[in-house]
Amino acid sequence: MTPANRYRTDQNLGSLAYVKPSIMLLALRNKVLGPEVFDTAFREYTRRWALKHPQPADFFRTIDQVSGRDLSWFWRGFFFSTAALDQSVETVRQTPDSGAEIVVRSLGSAVMPVELRVGYADGSGDLIKLPVEIWYGGNRYLYRYNPGKQIVSARVNPDGAFPDAVPANDGWTSAPARSTP
Repeated sequence: MTPANRYRTDQNLGSLAYVKPSIMLLALRNKVLGPEVFDTAFREYTRRWALKHPQPADFFRTIDQVSGRDLSWFWRGFFFSTAALDQSVETVRQTPDSGAEIVVRSLGSAVMPVELRVGYADGSGDLIKLPVEIWYGGNRYLYRYNPGKQIVSARVNPDGAFPDAVPANDGWTSAPARSTP
């Protein structure tokens, strides 16, 4: 939303006016809304605004209306601010009843839904999807579930599709078991 004459360099203009919006719209389509919902909303936007002069708010409003979702968190975080997304796995704890507690954190000031890949000792894994609303209560979320298996790894953004600022903190791996001599 920054006027073009306020960018410090041409590279800033290219990155923030073209690259960032395209990455964010791909995330909105492929991860937040899904291709079918996004494509329907996008077609409606082009129908409503063909041969007119829409403003960004017209696009945002149309996508919200057609998708039936309040995406104000998305527009605010990625189009009206310089907020960064940085999700991480803070801790994983197995409970005695074969349950698990996984703490995920939002270290940046932008939020997104969470995709969490959990790996088990038997080589299998699960993809857990948590909605963006988990962040309404703060920047730390405790996810409890009962996989009935030993967890050996956990990773947010496992396919790298979200624009996470610090991918190095996305995962957790259990410490290798110590053998006794």
